[in-house]
Amino acid sequence: MRFKNAYSEDHQKTGSNPCRTRTSAVEISRSKHKHGEQYYSLLYYSYLSPQQLQNTDEIIEKLRPHIANISHQTYYRKRPVAVQALSAILWGYTSKEHLKILDKFFPENIE
Repeated sequence: MRFKNAYSEDHQKTGSNPCRTRTSAVEISRSKHKHGEQYYSLLYYSYLSPQQLQNTDEIIEKLRPHIANISHQTYYRKRPVAVQALSAILWGYTSKEHLKILDKFFPENIE
C-alpha cells in the first residue's frame, strides 16, 4: 500500500502518466521490433482492444488479416513472446523514469 502512495505522489509531481508510458511502449514495440506488427496485433486483440472478445477463436479471427495462417498453437506460442517484448520495453522505461521511486524503497545509505 505504501508503494502505491509513493508512486502516485511521484506521478503527481512529475506529471508522468503510466497509461501514456504503456501506450508509448506498445508503439515502440510495434515500430522497432522485428515482429512488431504481429506482436502489436497479438497484444491489441488479446488485452487492449475496447471490444471484449469472448474466446480464443474470436481473437484468432481478428488476427487472421495480420498474421498469416495463425492457428491456436501459433497464438499460444507467440502471445507470451509478445508480452515479453513489451515487458522489456516497460522495464526499460521504469529503470529510466522512476529511479526516484526505487530509491525511496531501496536507499543506498542503509545503516
